[in-house]
Amino acid sequence: MRKLLTVIILMVLSTVSYGVMWGDDAVYRSQVDQAWSITFINTGMPSQISGKISQWYLYVSPVMVDNYVKLQVFRPVSGGYQLIGQNVFTLSSTGSVTLAVAETQQIDIQAGDMLGFHYNGPTYLAKRSIVFDYVENGNYIYSLNWPTTAHDVSINGIIPSSDMGDGGRGRNYSLAAEVIPEPATIALLCIGGIMLRKSRVF
Repeated sequence: MRKLLTVIILMVLSTVSYGVMWGDDAVYRSQVDQAWSITFINTGMPSQISGKISQWYLYVSPVMVDNYVKLQVFRPVSGGYQLIGQNVFTLSSTGSVTLAVAETQQIDIQAGDMLGFHYNGPTYLAKRSIVFDYVENGNYIYSLNWPTTAHDVSINGIIPSSDMGDGGRGRNYSLAAEVIPEPATIALLCIGGIMLRKSRVF
């Protein structure tokens, strides 16, 4: 029994300490946007867990001009995508970037939520920040009728799904987040670990 309790404690501590990565790899990619007043949503990689976002990871273009970006979380709802939370950044460096989020600003997410981001920049032909690749069956959709301030929604605002698409050309962006699982998720992970341990013993 004592050994079992030790296993549970170690599993909880390891999960809380390191969190879970969510999103595409934040690596160098060859493309960067020039669009503005536009929202992007990663519909291909919904979160598998509930928790809080403690850090963002992105790869920032070396030719970035517009350094303002809103990193966001959306929830699919009837007819569209609801903005659950966002962290706003003015980026000061390029390449591989890690952005820590203060505890009071951490976004609560649920399983099924989706990463996203929004560019406000008013100037066309200004290089934006997060790099991407064109790929077949990409993860992202975006505002088809950009530029549009209608998609710069407030928290709990909804972007109609009919306004979003991939324009016939898939994309993956170098954006990910670290999620610290909520206690219920940690408990499920522990139970799974215990069951796995029992299956190996018996």
